[in-house]
Amino acid sequence: MTLACGLLLAASLAGCGVARDDSPPRPGIGGASAGAGEGTPSTATKDTVRIPGENPTEDAAGAAAAAFPGTAAATRPQAVTVVGENDWQGAIAASVLVGEPVGAPILLSAADELPAVSAAELADLAPTGAELLDGAKVVRIGAAPGPEGLLARTAAGPDPYTRAAAIDRLSSAARGEPSGHVIIASGEQPAWAMPAAPWAARSGHAVL
Repeated sequence: MTLACGLLLAASLAGCGVARDDSPPRPGIGGASAGAGEGTPSTATKDTVRIPGENPTEDAAGAAAAAFPGTAAATRPQAVTVVGENDWQGAIAASVLVGEPVGAPILLSAADELPAVSAAELADLAPTGAELLDGAKVVRIGAAPGPEGLLARTAAGPDPYTRAAAIDRLSSAARGEPSGHVIIASGEQPAWAMPAAPWAARSGHAVL
């Protein structure tokens, strides 16, 4: 799971890019100490950002913060995708939602609730609502718990393969047309499936 999450972080940055604005940065962004918070991104060099998380959940929150600083309306995402911390297949398939037209960075959840770092990052991101998804601010993958009080869409299914198909349908609905291309990835070997995540985020090609 740790390796899979590493490429999911790449997917967040590949799909969204590292947003920039002239507003004061959130703590830990743009030169603050790397220890400013759990997973909080900080400037490592002029052209790189360091995400010092201690686990995949913190890393995912840090990648979302790097892609969407949220210090101005233009740097807030339309929606956020919430995936179970052990659902690596769902997370890879959901990478297509990171890029355009949805632009929903991925946060990880525990089995029954959002971890504190994910909940805090979701509050900081303050998604604006994706018009292409009927105003949803959260996309839940499978049984991942979502925050109360935010309109959510769910890509559900009893297994990773049906969930991937549900994600494709959601992405297609947002684009207004079926996927022109798809990526067929392993549902059993994460090392073979991981490269699909940043490619899906960048290209908009669904992962099945």
